[in-house]
This record gives sequence, structure tokens and C-alpha cells, in this order.
Amino acid sequence: MTSTVLFVDDDENVLKGLRRMLHPMRESWEMVFVDGAEKALAAMAERLFDVVVSDLRMPGVDGAELLTIVSKTYPSSV
Repeated sequence: MTSTVLFVDDDENVLKGLRRMLHPMRESWEMVFVDGAEKALAAMAERLFDVVVSDLRMPGVDGAELLTIVSKTYPSSV
């Protein structure tokens, strides 16, 4: 069984770099990359992710707030 991981950052270049760097893990992890907390919450509403990795400094809803919302709304996600 593969783990599902959601990566969140407001910088598209960071997301592209993560995608490239983590490419070898594609057999072990199903990865989704989104730019911003709002898109992350929309993605979580559509499906459950095992792990959420977020930049802490984002405009609007920052990473700490996003992870707090995720932990309350989706307690099975880490």
C-alpha cells in the first residue's frame, strides 16, 4: 500500500523542485503538490491524505494554521 502525501507551498518553483527531488519515491508515495492553503483544503475535501507537508510562511492562511485545521478536520492525517 502506498502512502498519499500532500505538499503545500505558495512558491511554484519550490513545488517543482520537490517534485523533481522526490521523483524516485513515486513507487512508494502517491504525491500531490498544491500552491496554497486554500487549494490544500480543497484537495483534502476530495480525498484523504496520509501526510500533509506544508511551508509555514504563506500569505493568507499560513502553514501552521493550515496544519491546525487539517489536524482538527482530518485527524487521521499526519
